Amino acid sequence: MGLALLLVLILLFTVGTYQLAVWERRQAMALARQPERPSRMTGEARFGAIVPVTTTGWAVAFTRPVGPLEAALRRQFLGRAGAIWGVTLLVGLLAAVLVSRMVRPLRVLVRAATAMARGERPTVAPVGDPPEAAALADAIRAMSAAVAQREDALRDALHLRDHLYRMTEAVTRAERVEEIYDRALEALLQGVGADRAALLLRDRDGVMRCVRSAGLSPAYCAAVEGHSPWAATTADPQPVLIPDVAVGLEPPLRETVLGEGIRAMAFFPLVAEGRLIGTFMVYYDTPHAFRNAEVQTAQAVAGHVAFAIRRHRAEEARRRMERTQRYLAEASRVLSESLDYERTLHEVARLAVPALADLCLVDLRGDDGVVRRVVAVHADPARARLMEVLRRYAPDPAREAGAGRVLRTRQPEVVQPVEEAWLARVAQDAVHLQVLRELGVAAQMTVPLLARDAVLGTILFAACDPRRRFDADDLALAEELGRRVALAIENARLYARERHIAETLQRSLLPDRLPEIPGLRVAARYLPAGPEAEIGGDWYDVLALPTGEVALVMGDVAGRGVRAAATMGQLRNAVRAYALEGHPPALIVERLNALLHADEMATCLYVTLDLASGRVRFVNAGHVPPLVVAPEGRVTALEGGALPLGILSHARYPEGEATLAPGALLLLFTDGLVEARGRSLDDGLAALRRAAAETAGVEEPAEVIDRLVAALLGREAPVDDVAVLAARPTPLPLERLRLRFPAVPASLPTLRHTLKRWLAAAGVAPAEAYEILVAAGEASSNAIEHAYGAADGTFAVETALEDGTVTVTVQDWGRWRDPRGAHRGRGLVLIRAFMDTVEVHRSGVGTTVRMQRRVRRGPAG
Repeated sequence: MGLALLLVLILLFTVGTYQLAVWERRQAMALARQPERPSRMTGEARFGAIVPVTTTGWAVAFTRPVGPLEAALRRQFLGRAGAIWGVTLLVGLLAAVLVSRMVRPLRVLVRAATAMARGERPTVAPVGDPPEAAALADAIRAMSAAVAQREDALRDALHLRDHLYRMTEAVTRAERVEEIYDRALEALLQGVGADRAALLLRDRDGVMRCVRSAGLSPAYCAAVEGHSPWAATTADPQPVLIPDVAVGLEPPLRETVLGEGIRAMAFFPLVAEGRLIGTFMVYYDTPHAFRNAEVQTAQAVAGHVAFAIRRHRAEEARRRMERTQRYLAEASRVLSESLDYERTLHEVARLAVPALADLCLVDLRGDDGVVRRVVAVHADPARARLMEVLRRYAPDPAREAGAGRVLRTRQPEVVQPVEEAWLARVAQDAVHLQVLRELGVAAQMTVPLLARDAVLGTILFAACDPRRRFDADDLALAEELGRRVALAIENARLYARERHIAETLQRSLLPDRLPEIPGLRVAARYLPAGPEAEIGGDWYDVLALPTGEVALVMGDVAGRGVRAAATMGQLRNAVRAYALEGHPPALIVERLNALLHADEMATCLYVTLDLASGRVRFVNAGHVPPLVVAPEGRVTALEGGALPLGILSHARYPEGEATLAPGALLLLFTDGLVEARGRSLDDGLAALRRAAAETAGVEEPAEVIDRLVAALLGREAPVDDVAVLAARPTPLPLERLRLRFPAVPASLPTLRHTLKRWLAAAGVAPAEAYEILVAAGEASSNAIEHAYGAADGTFAVETALEDGTVTVTVQDWGRWRDPRGAHRGRGLVLIRAFMDTVEVHRSGVGTTVRMQRRVRRGPAG
């Protein structure tokens, strides 16, 4: 490029010089020809001058021919142009020589740079002259080395990315957690080039257990179980690398590892949601120097696998909860459909086998005190003969094991693994013992059937697979099933009429009392239809959500009798489960729709109310629209909705929004309130609007409901079930707030959101409000954990704002236990850090913690 620039400059110089010479010649010719005029005598062109003579008035003319002058000027121009071209040619040759000398090394460097651009790694020869080219050569040489290093790093990164992508895709497609373990070990072995590997996960007791291994003996896997370089409470566990086991491990673990033929190893933690859930262990048969790329690959694999395991566990927990809910709902339905409880128990046992266990036994104690075995079911039809024999052996309450012990103690029993000694204690004779052995029972749990403080019998669930174990969730499900079975048996024994059974079931499924939610006045009323009608499926519920919102739910199952009541119970339990999981209203109603069978239908109205802002979100699935009664008496309906549940399996339910004005009342009801003989639904809704408008000024929701029922139903029994739910948000008292909660962890979210609203309404700065919330939460958590132990209890929280000082008092009425564990008892330190003064008073009747904090007040929120 430099040579081209130089040639262009020379060309411009030459052309300019030539043009200047041409211009000079033209000027001279013009000057010479200015007086040019042809001679009258010769006819040739001439030039000259005229000189005037003043004395005589004459003029003397001097002329010469133009031709000689032109010839002279032409010779002069050609000479100068030739000199110019000669000088130009000489300068060009010299420039070409100089530029060639400068460009030659540059061309070498250009070729090197071009090769680098093609992805090659050229060797750049040294350049000595000129100095600038030498410096440029050194720079390109350094750049070539840097590019090579970057290429190596990029290649490693791309390899890691492709490796992780394939592994992530594999574990994502995995349907079983065992597949995740296998893919994880494969990815780890390939990613770090290890010879062997193992995956250990913490069990329910916090012990590291080997769940998968590659290239390791069973004895070694058993020997390393329980070993971990990190404590369970380690906040940020880091990889532990041992390049040489002979010098990096202490006995006796060193001898165990060396005996397996291992010479280098590393531990990589599996962390999910900040908790250590397991570890990867990689092994090498020779001492190994760990590279950064290997460590990064192993850490990335560990991170992906930990996430996959956490996701799979969460998904499995969700599926298990849904299976539990469906099973309990189906069991409730079966238990509610017939008064023949022995036949019903057979159906319930068939639901449990093989979903919950391989074998199910149900024993009942009659009114005469004699225990009979009424159900003996096995998942394998080939075991029917053994089950017939086993059915003859009802449990003996005098026995120290098995169902006899549960009948006597009223406490559940879990035995796993089942050993020969236990079978010998349970068996009543040699035949009984032989049958138990042939069944191959590996684990069993027996729960009592408790009803009205009496033991009606027992249910035994047994697993015959040696790998199967029952956990706490299985026991909870069995106990819940036992409670429901006992309830069905007791009802069948006590009540002869199906209506009474259905009404009892429905009453048990509706809330026995509504939750006390600070800042919300709420009341409900349920009125069954007249005595000539069967019980329907009307239901309602009020839930304090973890988000601080309140859920108001009302529904009506189509049909009447036991089935409608059972379906109502299923829907109510499902709503509570889905709502407490934090799902939005539309998704909750869609899931309810998916639960119903093809021959079932129900309406449902799900409403969430934000007490801080008055925001209302609602989903209406075919239900009558709720009403909003303004303080001045104006009544409006929250319109909008979709099909009832059970019409379309994949229906979508839109979500509506509204805002409650301060002091407004929200009214939910079923169609039984507005339907009457001789009155259409539209006329009933109009009458309800008029009656609601007349309740303006009535503060208590319970009184509003009483007036509405009296106005629309009078003294007559309703023709259909009636459910009414009324709620009115109220401001929290700023001067002094008194709260009382059950001493259970579930009370903490409601307490936290209530105090947050109170502090915001008082204008406390957010940062100070946060610290006060933390202190109050710690004090309340202490009261819940230490005051009552396993017993029921309550605690109270009182807040006051006076002269810019917030006072929070937490009180319980129990006896505190000493802190358990090595890192406990620090809550009071945190409270003192956030509050100005903290006073703790303990006495024989309870503990009181009084905290004060001076705050800066701004505009009320």
